[in-house]
Amino acid sequence: MAVIIFILAFFIRFYRLDMFPLNHDEAIWTLGSFGNFDKFMHIPVACFRGYIQPVFSFLALVSSKFFSNPLFIVRIPAVIIGSLTVFLLYELGKEAYNRKVGLIAALLLCFLPWHILHSRVGVSLILTPFFGCLIFLALFKSINKQSNHWFLIFCFLLALGSFYTYQASLLFIPISLIVLFAIRKEMYWLKIKIALFGFFIFVLTLYPIVHLYFSGHLEQYFGKVYRIYYNDEPFGGPLIMLFANIFPNFKTVFPLAIKALFIDSSGYILYGQTLKGFPLLVYWPIFLVVLFSVVISFLKRSISDIIVLIWLFAGLIGSSCGVRYFQDRYIIIILPAILLFIAKFVANVFDWASKKTCFRRDFCLFSGILLLSSFIIIAAGQYIYYCRNALYNLEECRISSYGCAEAARFLARFPNVEVVTDENMTVITYLEYFKVNDKIEKPRNDSDRMKIYYVLWAPESHPVEYWDGRFNMYERLKHKNPDLKPIKIIYYPNGMQAIDIFELNEWVEL
Repeated sequence: MAVIIFILAFFIRFYRLDMFPLNHDEAIWTLGSFGNFDKFMHIPVACFRGYIQPVFSFLALVSSKFFSNPLFIVRIPAVIIGSLTVFLLYELGKEAYNRKVGLIAALLLCFLPWHILHSRVGVSLILTPFFGCLIFLALFKSINKQSNHWFLIFCFLLALGSFYTYQASLLFIPISLIVLFAIRKEMYWLKIKIALFGFFIFVLTLYPIVHLYFSGHLEQYFGKVYRIYYNDEPFGGPLIMLFANIFPNFKTVFPLAIKALFIDSSGYILYGQTLKGFPLLVYWPIFLVVLFSVVISFLKRSISDIIVLIWLFAGLIGSSCGVRYFQDRYIIIILPAILLFIAKFVANVFDWASKKTCFRRDFCLFSGILLLSSFIIIAAGQYIYYCRNALYNLEECRISSYGCAEAARFLARFPNVEVVTDENMTVITYLEYFKVNDKIEKPRNDSDRMKIYYVLWAPESHPVEYWDGRFNMYERLKHKNPDLKPIKIIYYPNGMQAIDIFELNEWVEL
């Protein structure tokens, strides 16, 4: 059954994978991380300066050996990782509770639009729930089997998953430390020398970061990570300043996180703007299910309950305290934990049904089936809604760089081209790809002189924005050339202008 759910999850995530073109983040952070390798460690150090760490970059490099289209190079790893996360959640639920909880949790994740969308974008965010499942699966196996080997694997995965995947994954370090402290009595079988060896493995796994730091590649890496989460200079004063923003951040962001999970999302779903306003966990009554399951787990406080409770609350508080402005992707770290609680509640309903007689049994069985099927049907309905409407959603198309591939194909027809683009456009990435891989027919009587093209978002679809008191690039270009007309206009599927291409004989400073 778990294998069938995995195959279904892969198909859902792979279907119409090319619905949107390569977007800006995939081009800049994923493809852009292929260059600038460290000569000694062969690590793509460029990825540490952006929003992608080496694990996903290496996966994309492997993918590039099998695919030539950059869209599939960066997205196939995300599809595979997202699908494997569904299977790992099954294994985690089975190890922490029982097979029934694992199957229900995997089924819920299989159809969850939030996770599906992250699995279809070639950036490293999808690795956070993947490694979360791996880390805690290793921990549960070490506890259940009293296995030193699994504890050492846990230490390795903790270091790898926290520092080499995505910035938010750093939260796995404090979460795991709190867990180990809380269950220290249950770890009586763990010998001191094994614990020290596990710590040695953890530190040894971090050696590449130490090497890159002393080789000058990571001078501001950790400072940048903290600034992303605290929006302040953490090392500009006493260490206590690092924690100065925790309470105000929590007061501002925590309610937004709860609202996004159960009531409506803020519209910052990663390339899922069409689902703006939909709750991340399908519909608001699920909050009551989670709350009831959490209360029961807190009252029982089995070893599994303690671990998952700490994962849920420490992850939620950590991701909420760490930012002043909220984006839905920040709380993906708790996604496996919260699904385990939902699955546990549904599984308990079915268990209660098996212990009851006559009417009570039928009522519990009906309630469990209704709850599970409602979650799946509504989740599937949301994703169908996304597939039907995403291409006609203006914000979705613009953020997903719709039209950039067509613009690049037009520009690739000319032999000598210098291109100036607006922000968050993937035109140049596609242009380089078409020049190398596609045989595009050149226009007749085309001169060999260098041509300068300005590829800009059309004002109808990209409203005028101000930055440091200046107009955006489109307005500045029109200000210096009032009569300038685009030589090529590209439209969104909804009929609005997406991109304007201008040709100039000389460089215009914007």
